[in-house]
Amino acid sequence: MDFATFLTELDGAGWGPENRVVVERIDSTNRLARRVVTAYQREEMTPPELLVLALEQVAGRGRHGRVWLSPAGGGVYATRVVAVAGAAELQTVPLLAAVGLARAVGALLPEGRCGLKWPNDLMVGKRKLGGVLVESIGRTGNASVAMIGFGVNYRPAARPTGADAAALARATWLANELTDPPSLGELARVLVEGLDAELRHLGDVSYAAESFRALSVHRPGETIRCRVASELVAGELVGFDERGFLRLSTDAGEALISAGEIVESDRLGEGGGGR
Repeated sequence: MDFATFLTELDGAGWGPENRVVVERIDSTNRLARRVVTAYQREEMTPPELLVLALEQVAGRGRHGRVWLSPAGGGVYATRVVAVAGAAELQTVPLLAAVGLARAVGALLPEGRCGLKWPNDLMVGKRKLGGVLVESIGRTGNASVAMIGFGVNYRPAARPTGADAAALARATWLANELTDPPSLGELARVLVEGLDAELRHLGDVSYAAESFRALSVHRPGETIRCRVASELVAGELVGFDERGFLRLSTDAGEALISAGEIVESDRLGEGGGGR
């Protein structure tokens, strides 16, 4: 896809924030968003609501600093900047972002189902379609600023080799799931609209947790191994608490996990997407 076509597909009012930055090629949408917010904060100004979109990223990354492949036209690569007032609102951002994107994608799929692998991977069956990376970047007045980076696979690009090929073998793309997929620009608009619809519930912890729970691919009793920092915690899934934290029944008792990564023997769902 050429950049001019991408811009044309994104043209129009009535979706996303007023401030939109669309670039052809960049290191990372999160990095650009951070630079914009930091510039405002240096001038003691409140950063605006912002959306950054890129046709291609050359240094996209996922959790734990992993490289995320972001070839030109291969996916939606975006960062949404939002102001959040207080810890309760900030806590709901990752849950609501994952729910909004999963519901938007699910509405496009024949089965109507895009599940969520904890904490925020978009799954179609056992394959990963995309993911979310949320970062908080300081405070302006009484409000925190959150960057919601997300990547959703659209169409396979050049065939990778080595470790990249192994990772992408566990991924899927929207064009593989649909006989008549929307254009890349149309997909970006749908995803942003879905995300923004859920962000209206910022601070509603019970709504965010229940919505995430309903889309979870995990079931009570399932054996789960979760990496928390350098520690590996294993146990049976009890469920999610009222904040969306993972509850595991382990040999040492119940473990409540607020942040981490589920690890499976086949490394289910690594690869794809990009931020």
